[in-house]
Amino acid sequence: CISYTLSPVHNNEYYVKYAKTLEEMGANSICIKDMAGLLTPYTCYDLVKELKNTLSIPVDIHSHYTAGLASMSL
Repeated sequence: CISYTLSPVHNNEYYVKYAKTLEEMGANSICIKDMAGLLTPYTCYDLVKELKNTLSIPVDIHSHYTAGLASMSL
């Protein structure tokens, strides 16, 4: 599980690199946990697309409805 957040460091490239490292360590799936409801629909689409293009394991999203965007981001 990778916790999603926003900062100058936490971008799609960071998450893809981190997920690839976890896969190489033996993870059998990756879940992006958006505990604060920060993940917007377009950002979620781009992130999942990049993860699926890079990884050979399943990718899941767990999002909270804090900002009202969870159902649109899934």
